[in-house]
Amino acid sequence: MREVAHCYVVVAGRVLLLERAPGLRGAGFWAPPGGHLEAGESPLEAACRECAEELGLALAPERLTLLRRAPFRERKGSGVNWLFSVTLAEPPPFFPAADAARTAAFFPLRLWPRPLVPWARDDLLALSAAAPPGG
Repeated sequence: MREVAHCYVVVAGRVLLLERAPGLRGAGFWAPPGGHLEAGESPLEAACRECAEELGLALAPERLTLLRRAPFRERKGSGVNWLFSVTLAEPPPFFPAADAARTAAFFPLRLWPRPLVPWARDDLLALSAAAPPGG
């Protein structure tokens, strides 16, 4: 079974998303940083590693919250997407890796870029509903 982990980085009612790089699955679509779990790695460890690799963000695992575990099916079989979020007080500096992201930016939780990976919509709706008014 294929396992992937993603993390939504939220600051003051805005979420950090990246535009997937050419040549990747979902190229040109906006998504949170994330990717495959490595051997022996937990979903939480994978989410933190992917944020570091794709955006240069060093996140403390204990700060992440599990949003949901989303099973999926694809041609190669079944899998699960572990979706986390972290809320930070200040926008961190980030540096998109060219092999992962064409670009990255913060967007209001209630105003997303297009095209967005389809599975992210439910997560962004949940994060938006939980955000304080005006956020």
